[in-house]
Amino acid sequence: MDLLIKYHRQLDLDSLARLLQLVQRQSWWDTVDGLAGVVGDILLRARTGQCDVQRHMDMWLSHSNLWVRRVAMLHQLGWKAQTDEAQLLHYALALAPETDFFIRKATGWALRDHARTRPEAVRAFLSQHAQRLSGLTRREAGKHLGGSAAV
Repeated sequence: MDLLIKYHRQLDLDSLARLLQLVQRQSWWDTVDGLAGVVGDILLRARTGQCDVQRHMDMWLSHSNLWVRRVAMLHQLGWKAQTDEAQLLHYALALAPETDFFIRKATGWALRDHARTRPEAVRAFLSQHAQRLSGLTRREAGKHLGGSAAV
């Protein structure tokens, strides 16, 4: 994991297939979250030259393996103003019916991360979709928004 993080700049879109295999091998949140960061770095770099790189995460979002879906949800962490907000919110809604703790937590975390850049967008999303999102997702997403955003 440490080597992948250290040398992530040497990886490109061709590396995603191997990373997908790693995500599914002896998975747990700590390794998967590190891989999500590596995947995100690859996609963010590739996005400048290719407009359709996000299609990879669109496929991962519906993967049968929950850890692959978690990577799809988390891959934009730290992107700040470069976050594809429409995609992020779409993913959050797509994963909303999931009952798995790790998916719900990841969804809230991704929304909370985006709230650092666009708090009003996340607040409006939480308000509009409160009934569809789990309590865990809402609490995680609204941790730093204050008020009733997390309710």
